[in-house]
Amino acid sequence: WLCLKNLHLVVEWLPELERAINGHREKATAGFQLWLTSEPQINFSKWGATILEDSLKIAYEPPPGVKQTMKRTYSQFGDDYLKNIQNSKQQKHRSQFLFLLIWFHALIQERRSFCPQGWKKPYDFSYGDLRAGLLILDNFAKDKDWEAIHGLMMDFVYGGHVDDVFDRNVLKVYLKKYFCDDVLCGHRELQHGVRIPNKTDVQDHHKTIATIPDLDRPIMFGLPENITRSIERTQCQRLLNHIKKLEAEQLSDTVFDKNTWQVSVIPVLQFWFKLVQSNALPELDSQQQHSNQDRHDALHCSEQTEDHGQVIPSNNPLKTFLNKELETGQKLYAMVNGAMVLIKCAISRNENICKSIVLLGNSFVRGIVPDQWRKEWDGPEALNAWIHGLITRYNRLYHWTTSPGSNQNPIPRPINLSHLFNPKAIFSSLQHHTARLKQCPIHELKMRCSCDDASMPHDESSIVIEGLLIQGAIYSENNVLKEMTDNENELSSVPPLSISFVLENKAQESRVGLNSHAIPVYCSLAREKALGEFILPCSIEEGEKWTLAGVALFLDER
Repeated sequence: WLCLKNLHLVVEWLPELERAINGHREKATAGFQLWLTSEPQINFSKWGATILEDSLKIAYEPPPGVKQTMKRTYSQFGDDYLKNIQNSKQQKHRSQFLFLLIWFHALIQERRSFCPQGWKKPYDFSYGDLRAGLLILDNFAKDKDWEAIHGLMMDFVYGGHVDDVFDRNVLKVYLKKYFCDDVLCGHRELQHGVRIPNKTDVQDHHKTIATIPDLDRPIMFGLPENITRSIERTQCQRLLNHIKKLEAEQLSDTVFDKNTWQVSVIPVLQFWFKLVQSNALPELDSQQQHSNQDRHDALHCSEQTEDHGQVIPSNNPLKTFLNKELETGQKLYAMVNGAMVLIKCAISRNENICKSIVLLGNSFVRGIVPDQWRKEWDGPEALNAWIHGLITRYNRLYHWTTSPGSNQNPIPRPINLSHLFNPKAIFSSLQHHTARLKQCPIHELKMRCSCDDASMPHDESSIVIEGLLIQGAIYSENNVLKEMTDNENELSSVPPLSISFVLENKAQESRVGLNSHAIPVYCSLAREKALGEFILPCSIEEGEKWTLAGVALFLDER
């Protein structure tokens, strides 16, 4: 028998393995068996499809849950470790550190079941991390230098896997919550009804593990009880994306199928021209119209469009930002409109269609945004949603910039960030604008957020944002964050937020006795593209609670 392990690490080598297997089929003895092991790998079927087809497949998935994970860890090396430290120095502390580390390891592993709200992605925490952490704890068992333990765990062990700043905050809170004197002395429970064992006997550790519930409740991880709605939605979206991918693989990029285009491409054209008419967009004048060759170039995003309205250069960063937004809308509108006209003409003439148009039309068939368009604006994933978003944003921006009084108040109050092409840039523009008004360095200005508009300045140094959604918590009637219950919706509306930048010393004075908590802001529920963070005043304990709950804000694209 021959066993080759961890093939997921060498998927590109699988074709060579396949050739070796085929070359030795006739030479193999009757009792020969080849065993291959691999962890789930997204590209395995791409490189090893034939191997998968010719093999008998066995899938092994360990039972989920913190309790089961701790049992497996103790059976693999925890029991032996406890036996080896019998009658050693610091035996009690070392055994407690073992239980605490295995609990912590199981907790952050099982939190992966709640992605992307638990972790942004499923990090690969391994037994190597567990052993390295145990080595650190052995060295600090006597002195209990918690600061050193937290730092080493973050920088050299578990934190090395975590590349997202908000996920690193979650890891820091867990380390601070469990690796402390209160937990080690039994003054604070690990969770309801579970305390760290006070004895060093192996059976005592297993008795404590037996008190842990078989089913993990979200509250065990500090997550809201209604997170199951988020998991179900994520799983459904993942399944739909997989189905769409399978359908797309059956279509050639360069083949023109007239019947397929009749069903899928023409409705997209009709949807576009209907939106253009219903939104009363500005007409392109004769100097701004593309020739047929220009429209062809627009398919490759190489055409530079001119402005539909007069864009006045300004020293006001907020006005400059809005002008840039309008220019983006004008460019996208001209590019997409030119491409739509060209496709419509090509279909009506029923002539040989060039490759670039076929590629564009087949993107319509798949229902995805063409790569050329997405390079200009990384909007919604679905094609119709992207088209609708382009038209509505351009329409609003055009009317904002041409309305009376736009020079005095360039940013509407309130403003919805989902109505902008590049919402992230509005915060840096506001910071630059405030620095000019206050005549101070930019780095001395810190963001200040509040749901109480009365406490914020009402001049051009602040903006009011509306239309945000929150996940992981809910705003009460008094505009204070509170925990969510099981029967509440996954998302809830956020009251209008006032945003301004203040000098750092004044920002500290306004938060006497309080700390600040950074809540991330994402474009979509997938949490793939972050716009930044809003700094809200709250106590340290409250901030840690919202960190573990995965509280985040999202643009409302509905």
